[in-house]
Amino acid sequence: MVALSSVGDRRDVQRTKQALKIAFQLVPGPNQRPAEEFGVWDSQRRLAIGSFVIGKDGVVRFAHTPRTGDADRPRVSDILKVLQELK
Repeated sequence: MVALSSVGDRRDVQRTKQALKIAFQLVPGPNQRPAEEFGVWDSQRRLAIGSFVIGKDGVVRFAHTPRTGDADRPRVSDILKVLQELK
């Protein structure tokens, strides 16, 4: 699993990873373009929130973008189901 951060540099990403106790790779992105392409960039707040599972073939297998605010997150069980199917 890899998470892409659309803001900040490697130090910011490392601090975030440590603070949130993230066990997967968190990569600083060059800019917000990937988030714009996935349709999750919020230009007013200058952030992006979305969860995606992309297969090795580059096909998006799961996508969730919040509709009701930051607390609108996908269920872990939904993501795990998709990941299991990709094995």
